[in-house]
Order: sequence, then structure tokens, then C-alpha cells
Amino acid sequence: MTNSEADRIARLEAASAIAVDTDKLYRNMTAYIRALDRLDIDGMLAAYWPDSTDDHGNFRGSGPDFCRFVESMKAGLLSSHHMIGNVTSDIDGSRAQREAYFRGIFVFEDENGVASEVHSAGRFKDICEKRDGEWKILKRVVIWDWSARSCHAPTWEWLLPGCDTFGKPSFDDPIYRS
Repeated sequence: MTNSEADRIARLEAASAIAVDTDKLYRNMTAYIRALDRLDIDGMLAAYWPDSTDDHGNFRGSGPDFCRFVESMKAGLLSSHHMIGNVTSDIDGSRAQREAYFRGIFVFEDENGVASEVHSAGRFKDICEKRDGEWKILKRVVIWDWSARSCHAPTWEWLLPGCDTFGKPSFDDPIYRS
């Protein structure tokens, strides 16, 4: 094998390793979001290192404590739906800086049974770390871009009678059915 062939192979292997790590970082993000919307606390915990930190603006502390904080918000939460947009991961060895755009929509019911929607958008600014081949969040700061509250007025008349595939922030969600 010539030096130029060896260099080409080394460049391909390095590019392949970056692609695999980028995919693992993306999968960490989407697994976290899925767990968040289903209030799957174990799934959320799996996205963070035990020694991680999280600053959501309404919470500052460890990543695991943030997951427990979310669990405490179950009362009155009727629906939670996040979408992830642009995700950029800059990898440097076993550390990566990741920025992920998000939009979240929540439906809450107050003690009087009145439902309202909260729409928010922002970006996750993460430092992720790879340990034993696994990428997880080491430090998260949420950058809030906007938020709005509105009246919740669902319209389901366009669905067939008997439709029972409504999302739920729990393991009762239809995605978990056989």
C-alpha cells in the first residue's frame, strides 16, 4: 500500500468515525425528546451523565434532578409535544458542543378544569461527552427564543367516530400498544 492510499484510508476512517458520533449525538437528542413527551423519566435519565448539569431557566441543577423536576409537573399536564429542528454537533475528541433548535407545545389543565396551551421555542446548548463509546449530555443550557400562552380549543370533528389514537404524556400513549 502506498502512502497516498494509506492517507486516503485514514481520512475515510476519520470521516466515518465523525459520522457515527454525529448520529449517536442526534439519537441521544431524539431519545431524550421522546422520553420527555411521554414523561418517561428513566428514558430522560438515560440521556444525561449522572454528574451533568442543566439550566432550563425555571430549573438549575443536575441533569438527573431536572428529570425528577419534570416528573413533578405531571399534575395538570394533558399533552406535551416537542419537535427538533436544526442540530449541529461540533466534535472534538470525546467532547462535543451541540446546538439543537426545538419547539414545544404543552396543554395544561388548571384546578378549575380550564385548559391552556403554552407554545415555546428555543435552542438546547449542550456539551456532550463520550464515555465508553456512549454520548450523553454533560452540560445543558436552554436558550429561550419565544413563548406564548393561548386558550386550548381542540377540534376533533374531522376524525372518524371511535378514534382512540390520542397522544398521552405517559406509557398509555398509543405508541406503546402492540
